[in-house]
Amino acid sequence: MLASIICIGTELVNGKTKDSNSYYISQKLITHGYRVGIKITVEDKLISITNSINFALSTSDILILTGGLGPTLDDITREAVSNAIGYPLEMNGSIKKKIIDILEKNHKKCPVNNFRQAYFPKGSQIIDNKNGTAAGFLVEFNSKKVFVLPGPPNEMKPMFNDYVLPMLKGFRNSSLIIKSYEIVGIGESALEEELMDFIQEYKNFSFATYALDGHITLTITAEEDTNLESAGLLKDLTNKIEKKIGDYIYSIDGSTLEEEVFKALLEKGLTLATAESCTGGLLASKLTSIPGISKVYEGGFITYSNNSKTRDLFVPSELISHQGAVSYEVAMSMLKGLKKRTLCNCGISITGIAGPEGGTATKPVGTVFVGINLKDYYEVIQLRLSGNRRRIQNLTTLTALNLLRKAIISKC
Repeated sequence: MLASIICIGTELVNGKTKDSNSYYISQKLITHGYRVGIKITVEDKLISITNSINFALSTSDILILTGGLGPTLDDITREAVSNAIGYPLEMNGSIKKKIIDILEKNHKKCPVNNFRQAYFPKGSQIIDNKNGTAAGFLVEFNSKKVFVLPGPPNEMKPMFNDYVLPMLKGFRNSSLIIKSYEIVGIGESALEEELMDFIQEYKNFSFATYALDGHITLTITAEEDTNLESAGLLKDLTNKIEKKIGDYIYSIDGSTLEEEVFKALLEKGLTLATAESCTGGLLASKLTSIPGISKVYEGGFITYSNNSKTRDLFVPSELISHQGAVSYEVAMSMLKGLKKRTLCNCGISITGIAGPEGGTATKPVGTVFVGINLKDYYEVIQLRLSGNRRRIQNLTTLTALNLLRKAIISKC
Protein backbone atom coordinates (compact mmCIF):
# COMPACT_ATOMS: atom_id res chain seq x y z
CA MET A 1 0.00 0.00 0.00
CA LEU A 2 1.29 3.43 -0.94
CA ALA A 3 1.03 6.31 1.53
CA SER A 4 1.37 10.05 1.14
CA ILE A 5 2.10 12.64 3.81
CA ILE A 6 1.04 16.28 3.69
CA CYS A 7 2.35 18.71 6.32
CA ILE A 8 0.42 21.96 6.41
CA GLY A 9 1.69 25.33 7.62
CA THR A 10 3.14 28.45 6.09
CA GLU A 11 5.75 28.43 8.88
CA LEU A 12 7.00 25.09 7.51
CA VAL A 13 7.22 26.36 3.95
CA ASN A 14 9.12 29.55 4.83
CA GLY A 15 11.54 27.73 7.13
CA LYS A 16 10.50 29.32 10.42
CA THR A 17 9.55 25.90 11.81
CA LYS A 18 11.29 22.59 11.13
CA ASP A 19 9.17 19.81 9.67
CA SER A 20 9.82 16.85 11.96
CA ASN A 21 6.37 15.31 11.53
CA SER A 22 6.87 13.92 8.02
CA TYR A 23 10.13 12.24 8.99
CA TYR A 24 8.57 10.69 12.09
CA ILE A 25 5.49 9.46 10.24
CA SER A 26 7.59 8.08 7.37
CA GLN A 27 9.76 6.08 9.73
CA LYS A 28 6.74 4.64 11.52
CA LEU A 29 4.91 3.75 8.31
CA ILE A 30 7.97 2.13 6.77
CA THR A 31 8.72 0.04 9.83
CA HIS A 32 5.09 -1.15 9.81
CA GLY A 33 5.18 -2.27 6.21
CA TYR A 34 3.95 0.68 4.17
CA ARG A 35 5.62 2.47 1.31
CA VAL A 36 5.73 6.27 1.37
CA GLY A 37 5.58 7.69 -2.13
CA ILE A 38 4.94 11.39 -1.65
CA LYS A 39 5.69 14.05 0.95
CA ILE A 40 4.24 17.51 0.49
CA THR A 41 4.71 20.65 2.57
CA VAL A 42 2.06 23.24 1.79
CA GLU A 43 1.16 26.76 2.89
CA ASP A 44 -2.01 27.74 4.77
CA LYS A 45 -4.09 28.47 1.66
CA LEU A 46 -7.30 26.64 0.90
CA ILE A 47 -6.64 26.12 -2.80
CA SER A 48 -3.07 24.92 -2.18
CA ILE A 49 -4.12 22.40 0.46
CA THR A 50 -7.09 21.18 -1.58
CA ASN A 51 -4.94 20.67 -4.69
CA SER A 52 -2.32 18.81 -2.64
CA ILE A 53 -4.96 16.48 -1.22
CA ASN A 54 -6.41 15.79 -4.68
CA PHE A 55 -2.98 15.01 -6.07
CA ALA A 56 -2.08 12.68 -3.20
CA LEU A 57 -5.43 10.89 -3.44
CA SER A 58 -4.84 10.25 -7.14
CA THR A 59 -1.67 8.28 -6.40
CA SER A 60 -2.02 6.85 -2.88
CA ASP A 61 -4.10 4.43 -0.82
CA ILE A 62 -3.42 6.19 2.48
CA LEU A 63 -3.12 9.92 3.09
CA ILE A 64 -1.89 11.44 6.35
CA LEU A 65 -2.19 15.19 6.95
CA THR A 66 -0.78 17.13 9.89
CA GLY A 67 -1.39 20.74 10.85
CA GLY A 68 -4.10 23.31 10.34
CA LEU A 69 -6.53 22.02 12.98
CA GLY A 70 -6.23 24.97 15.36
CA PRO A 71 -8.98 27.48 16.20
CA THR A 72 -7.78 30.45 14.12
CA LEU A 73 -8.92 31.53 10.67
CA ASP A 74 -5.78 30.24 8.97
CA ASP A 75 -6.43 26.72 10.28
CA ILE A 76 -8.32 25.47 7.25
CA THR A 77 -7.35 21.82 6.88
CA ARG A 78 -10.90 20.66 7.70
CA GLU A 79 -12.32 22.88 4.96
CA ALA A 80 -9.71 21.68 2.47
CA VAL A 81 -10.48 18.01 3.15
CA SER A 82 -14.20 18.76 2.83
CA ASN A 83 -13.61 20.49 -0.51
CA ALA A 84 -11.37 17.73 -1.87
CA ILE A 85 -13.67 14.79 -1.11
CA GLY A 86 -17.02 16.56 -1.31
CA TYR A 87 -18.22 15.71 2.21
CA PRO A 88 -19.83 18.65 4.10
CA LEU A 89 -18.57 19.67 7.53
CA GLU A 90 -20.75 18.80 10.51
CA MET A 91 -20.60 19.82 14.16
CA ASN A 92 -19.66 17.09 16.64
CA GLY A 93 -21.39 17.86 19.95
CA SER A 94 -19.12 15.65 22.04
CA ILE A 95 -16.00 17.38 20.81
CA LYS A 96 -17.58 20.81 21.37
CA LYS A 97 -18.30 19.87 24.97
CA LYS A 98 -14.79 18.51 25.44
CA ILE A 99 -13.27 21.78 24.19
CA ILE A 100 -15.37 23.78 26.66
CA ASP A 101 -14.44 21.43 29.51
CA ILE A 102 -10.69 21.63 28.74
CA LEU A 103 -10.66 25.42 28.62
CA GLU A 104 -12.81 25.79 31.74
CA LYS A 105 -10.54 23.39 33.62
CA ASN A 106 -7.66 25.74 32.79
CA HIS A 107 -9.77 28.71 33.96
CA LYS A 108 -10.11 30.06 30.44
CA LYS A 109 -13.15 31.42 28.68
CA CYS A 110 -13.97 29.46 25.52
CA PRO A 111 -13.79 31.79 22.47
CA VAL A 112 -16.30 31.13 19.71
CA ASN A 113 -13.41 30.45 17.32
CA ASN A 114 -12.51 27.32 19.28
CA PHE A 115 -15.76 25.72 18.16
CA ARG A 116 -14.30 25.51 14.65
CA GLN A 117 -12.33 22.57 16.04
CA ALA A 118 -15.59 20.65 16.55
CA TYR A 119 -16.40 20.46 12.82
CA PHE A 120 -15.50 17.40 10.74
CA PRO A 121 -16.34 16.04 7.28
CA LYS A 122 -19.54 13.97 7.35
CA GLY A 123 -18.91 10.37 8.34
CA SER A 124 -15.56 11.05 9.99
CA GLN A 125 -14.23 8.82 12.75
CA ILE A 126 -12.83 11.00 15.55
CA ILE A 127 -9.23 10.51 16.74
CA ASP A 128 -8.92 11.59 20.35
CA ASN A 129 -6.30 14.16 21.33
CA LYS A 130 -5.30 13.74 24.97
CA ASN A 131 -2.87 16.66 24.89
CA GLY A 132 -4.87 19.42 23.26
CA THR A 133 -8.20 20.67 21.97
CA ALA A 134 -7.63 19.74 18.29
CA ALA A 135 -9.15 16.31 17.70
CA GLY A 136 -8.02 14.44 14.62
CA PHE A 137 -10.19 12.39 12.31
CA LEU A 138 -10.28 9.59 9.77
CA VAL A 139 -12.48 9.81 6.72
CA GLU A 140 -12.73 7.18 3.99
CA PHE A 141 -13.12 8.19 0.35
CA ASN A 142 -13.20 5.84 -2.66
CA SER A 143 -11.72 2.99 -0.55
CA LYS A 144 -8.88 5.27 0.56
CA LYS A 145 -8.14 6.35 4.09
CA VAL A 146 -7.49 10.02 4.94
CA PHE A 147 -6.06 10.62 8.42
CA VAL A 148 -5.91 14.21 9.69
CA LEU A 149 -3.85 15.05 12.79
CA PRO A 150 -2.77 18.25 14.57
CA GLY A 151 0.64 19.72 13.85
CA PRO A 152 2.32 20.00 17.29
CA PRO A 153 4.52 16.88 17.61
CA ASN A 154 3.60 16.32 21.26
CA GLU A 155 -0.02 15.97 20.16
CA MET A 156 0.52 14.27 16.80
CA LYS A 157 2.88 11.47 17.89
CA PRO A 158 0.70 9.80 20.56
CA MET A 159 -2.36 10.12 18.32
CA PHE A 160 -0.48 8.49 15.46
CA ASN A 161 0.87 5.66 17.61
CA ASP A 162 -2.25 5.01 19.68
CA TYR A 163 -4.90 5.42 16.99
CA VAL A 164 -3.60 5.63 13.42
CA LEU A 165 -1.29 2.61 13.45
CA PRO A 166 -3.92 0.31 15.02
CA MET A 167 -6.49 1.56 12.48
CA LEU A 168 -4.11 0.70 9.65
CA LYS A 169 -3.54 -2.84 10.93
CA GLY A 170 -4.54 -5.34 8.28
CA PHE A 171 -4.93 -2.66 5.59
CA ARG A 172 -1.49 -3.21 4.05
CA ASN A 173 -0.39 -5.81 1.52
CA SER A 174 0.52 -8.90 3.57
CA SER A 175 3.27 -9.87 1.14
CA LEU A 176 5.34 -6.84 2.10
CA ILE A 177 8.26 -8.07 4.19
CA ILE A 178 10.32 -5.53 6.05
CA LYS A 179 13.38 -5.13 8.24
CA SER A 180 14.61 -1.88 9.66
CA TYR A 181 17.89 -0.92 11.33
CA GLU A 182 18.93 2.24 13.17
CA ILE A 183 22.57 3.01 12.41
CA VAL A 184 25.17 5.49 13.67
CA GLY A 185 28.88 6.01 13.11
CA ILE A 186 28.98 5.68 9.31
CA GLY A 187 27.97 8.00 6.48
CA GLU A 188 25.16 7.24 4.06
CA SER A 189 27.40 6.76 1.01
CA ALA A 190 29.87 4.63 2.97
CA LEU A 191 26.98 2.50 4.22
CA GLU A 192 25.74 1.96 0.67
CA GLU A 193 29.23 0.88 -0.36
CA GLU A 194 29.32 -1.65 2.49
CA LEU A 195 25.98 -3.06 1.34
CA MET A 196 26.58 -2.99 -2.42
CA ASP A 197 27.29 -6.73 -2.74
CA PHE A 198 24.00 -7.49 -1.00
CA ILE A 199 22.10 -4.96 -3.11
CA GLN A 200 23.37 -6.64 -6.27
CA GLU A 201 22.86 -10.20 -5.02
CA TYR A 202 19.39 -9.87 -3.46
CA LYS A 203 17.55 -8.22 -6.32
CA ASN A 204 14.10 -9.09 -4.98
CA PHE A 205 14.64 -6.73 -2.09
CA SER A 206 14.65 -2.96 -1.99
CA PHE A 207 17.20 -1.13 0.15
CA ALA A 208 16.46 2.40 1.34
CA THR A 209 18.44 4.70 3.63
CA TYR A 210 17.09 7.73 5.45
CA ALA A 211 19.69 10.00 7.00
CA LEU A 212 18.86 12.67 9.57
CA ASP A 213 20.91 14.43 12.23
CA GLY A 214 23.81 11.99 12.17
CA HIS A 215 22.00 8.68 12.21
CA ILE A 216 20.62 6.51 9.41
CA THR A 217 17.61 4.25 9.12
CA LEU A 218 18.19 1.33 6.75
CA THR A 219 15.00 -0.33 5.55
CA ILE A 220 14.72 -3.53 3.54
CA THR A 221 11.46 -4.45 1.81
CA ALA A 222 10.20 -7.07 -0.62
CA GLU A 223 6.90 -7.51 -2.40
CA GLU A 224 6.41 -11.04 -3.68
CA ASP A 225 3.67 -13.61 -4.06
CA THR A 226 5.80 -16.23 -2.30
CA ASN A 227 5.82 -14.69 1.14
CA LEU A 228 7.40 -17.63 2.99
CA GLU A 229 10.20 -17.89 0.46
CA SER A 230 10.87 -14.16 0.83
CA ALA A 231 10.94 -14.50 4.60
CA GLY A 232 13.64 -17.15 4.32
CA LEU A 233 15.66 -15.01 1.95
CA LEU A 234 15.22 -12.01 4.23
CA LYS A 235 16.58 -13.93 7.21
CA ASP A 236 19.60 -15.01 5.18
CA LEU A 237 20.18 -11.43 4.03
CA THR A 238 19.80 -9.85 7.48
CA ASN A 239 22.22 -12.35 9.00
CA LYS A 240 24.84 -11.26 6.47
CA ILE A 241 24.11 -7.56 7.00
CA GLU A 242 24.32 -7.80 10.78
CA LYS A 243 27.61 -9.67 10.51
CA LYS A 244 29.10 -7.03 8.23
CA ILE A 245 27.84 -3.76 9.75
CA GLY A 246 26.82 -4.90 13.22
CA ASP A 247 29.15 -2.40 14.90
CA TYR A 248 27.09 0.45 13.47
CA ILE A 249 23.63 -0.95 14.29
CA TYR A 250 22.20 0.23 17.58
CA SER A 251 18.53 -0.68 17.21
CA ILE A 252 16.20 -2.94 15.25
CA ASP A 253 12.94 -1.68 16.72
CA GLY A 254 13.12 2.03 15.95
CA SER A 255 14.30 3.11 19.39
CA THR A 256 16.64 6.07 19.76
CA LEU A 257 20.30 5.83 20.69
CA GLU A 258 19.67 7.44 24.07
CA GLU A 259 16.93 4.90 24.76
CA GLU A 260 19.35 2.08 23.96
CA VAL A 261 21.93 3.56 26.34
CA PHE A 262 19.26 3.83 29.04
CA LYS A 263 18.30 0.18 28.60
CA ALA A 264 21.94 -0.92 28.71
CA LEU A 265 22.64 1.07 31.88
CA LEU A 266 19.49 -0.22 33.55
CA GLU A 267 20.18 -3.83 32.62
CA LYS A 268 23.72 -3.71 33.99
CA GLY A 269 22.87 -1.71 37.10
CA LEU A 270 25.10 1.21 36.10
CA THR A 271 24.80 4.92 36.89
CA LEU A 272 25.86 7.77 34.62
CA ALA A 273 26.99 11.38 34.97
CA THR A 274 27.99 13.77 32.20
CA ALA A 275 30.34 16.74 31.78
CA GLU A 276 29.82 18.92 28.70
CA SER A 277 31.60 21.89 27.27
CA CYS A 278 30.94 22.59 23.57
CA THR A 279 27.61 20.72 23.53
CA GLY A 280 26.25 22.94 26.30
CA GLY A 281 23.84 20.43 27.84
CA LEU A 282 22.57 18.82 24.63
CA LEU A 283 23.68 15.39 25.84
CA ALA A 284 21.89 15.85 29.16
CA SER A 285 18.80 17.05 27.30
CA LYS A 286 18.71 13.92 25.15
CA LEU A 287 19.05 11.70 28.19
CA THR A 288 16.45 13.48 30.29
CA SER A 289 13.89 13.26 27.47
CA ILE A 290 13.52 9.56 28.39
CA PRO A 291 10.91 8.68 31.04
CA GLY A 292 12.50 6.88 33.97
CA ILE A 293 16.03 8.03 33.20
CA SER A 294 16.48 9.08 36.84
CA LYS A 295 16.98 5.39 37.64
CA VAL A 296 20.40 5.54 35.97
CA TYR A 297 21.27 9.20 35.34
CA GLU A 298 22.74 11.15 38.25
CA GLY A 299 23.07 14.49 36.47
CA GLY A 300 25.45 16.61 34.49
CA PHE A 301 27.81 19.56 34.55
CA ILE A 302 28.01 22.20 31.84
CA THR A 303 31.61 23.35 32.23
CA TYR A 304 31.76 25.75 29.32
CA SER A 305 34.49 28.05 30.62
CA ASN A 306 37.98 27.11 31.74
CA ASN A 307 37.20 28.34 35.24
CA SER A 308 34.17 26.07 35.51
CA LYS A 309 36.24 23.06 34.47
CA THR A 310 38.66 23.80 37.28
CA ARG A 311 36.02 24.73 39.86
CA ASP A 312 33.49 21.97 39.17
CA LEU A 313 35.60 19.09 37.86
CA PHE A 314 38.99 19.77 39.44
CA VAL A 315 40.73 20.10 36.07
CA PRO A 316 44.12 21.71 36.90
CA SER A 317 44.42 25.20 35.45
CA GLU A 318 48.03 24.40 34.53
CA LEU A 319 46.80 21.49 32.41
CA ILE A 320 44.42 23.76 30.52
CA SER A 321 47.20 26.32 30.00
CA HIS A 322 49.69 23.76 28.69
CA GLN A 323 47.42 21.47 26.65
CA GLY A 324 44.46 23.71 25.85
CA ALA A 325 40.88 23.25 26.96
CA VAL A 326 40.23 21.21 23.82
CA SER A 327 42.61 18.32 24.32
CA TYR A 328 42.87 14.64 25.16
CA GLU A 329 44.34 15.48 28.55
CA VAL A 330 41.53 17.85 29.57
CA ALA A 331 38.81 15.43 28.41
CA MET A 332 40.42 12.73 30.54
CA SER A 333 40.75 15.06 33.52
CA MET A 334 37.08 16.02 33.19
CA LEU A 335 36.17 12.34 33.36
CA LYS A 336 38.20 11.76 36.49
CA GLY A 337 36.84 14.89 38.14
CA LEU A 338 33.32 13.83 37.25
CA LYS A 339 33.87 10.48 38.94
CA LYS A 340 35.10 12.21 42.11
CA ARG A 341 32.13 14.55 42.18
CA THR A 342 29.39 11.98 41.55
CA LEU A 343 30.78 8.53 42.40
CA CYS A 344 28.94 7.19 39.32
CA ASN A 345 30.41 4.12 37.67
CA CYS A 346 29.90 5.60 34.17
CA GLY A 347 30.79 9.02 32.85
CA ILE A 348 30.93 10.99 29.60
CA SER A 349 33.05 14.08 29.00
CA ILE A 350 32.98 16.39 25.98
CA THR A 351 35.23 19.32 25.08
CA GLY A 352 35.61 20.81 21.63
CA ILE A 353 35.22 23.66 19.15
CA ALA A 354 31.72 23.82 17.69
CA GLY A 355 32.33 27.01 15.73
CA PRO A 356 31.81 28.98 13.70
CA GLU A 357 34.79 30.71 15.35
CA GLY A 358 37.50 29.59 17.73
CA GLY A 359 39.41 27.19 15.50
CA THR A 360 43.15 27.25 14.81
CA ALA A 361 45.44 25.63 12.28
CA THR A 362 46.14 22.71 14.63
CA LYS A 363 42.66 22.58 16.16
CA PRO A 364 40.15 23.66 13.52
CA VAL A 365 36.43 24.05 14.09
CA GLY A 366 35.00 20.57 14.54
CA THR A 367 37.84 19.31 16.71
CA VAL A 368 36.20 17.51 19.62
CA PHE A 369 37.43 15.16 22.32
CA VAL A 370 34.92 12.71 23.77
CA GLY A 371 35.73 10.63 26.84
CA ILE A 372 33.91 7.77 28.48
CA ASN A 373 34.44 6.04 31.80
CA LEU A 374 33.03 2.63 32.62
CA LYS A 375 34.05 1.49 36.10
CA ASP A 376 37.87 1.30 35.87
CA TYR A 377 37.96 1.70 32.10
CA TYR A 378 38.73 5.11 30.55
CA GLU A 379 38.79 6.06 26.88
CA VAL A 380 39.12 9.37 25.04
CA ILE A 381 38.77 9.73 21.28
CA GLN A 382 39.33 12.70 19.00
CA LEU A 383 36.76 13.72 16.38
CA ARG A 384 37.25 15.91 13.33
CA LEU A 385 33.74 16.96 12.40
CA SER A 386 32.45 19.26 9.69
CA GLY A 387 29.33 21.35 9.27
CA ASN A 388 27.64 24.10 11.24
CA ARG A 389 27.55 24.48 14.99
CA ARG A 390 24.31 22.54 15.43
CA ARG A 391 25.56 19.61 13.34
CA ILE A 392 28.85 19.38 15.22
CA GLN A 393 27.08 19.44 18.58
CA ASN A 394 24.57 16.80 17.51
CA LEU A 395 27.17 14.47 16.01
CA THR A 396 29.26 14.80 19.15
CA THR A 397 26.41 13.73 21.42
CA LEU A 398 25.57 10.78 19.16
CA THR A 399 29.20 9.69 19.14
CA ALA A 400 29.43 9.96 22.93
CA LEU A 401 26.28 7.91 23.49
CA ASN A 402 27.35 5.27 21.00
CA LEU A 403 30.83 5.03 22.49
CA LEU A 404 29.36 4.33 25.92
CA ARG A 405 26.80 1.89 24.50
CA LYS A 406 29.51 -0.15 22.78
CA ALA A 407 31.70 -0.14 25.86
CA ILE A 408 28.87 -1.49 28.02
CA ILE A 409 28.20 -4.27 25.50
CA SER A 410 31.86 -5.29 25.20
CA LYS A 411 32.98 -4.89 28.82
CA CYS A 412 30.00 -5.79 31.00
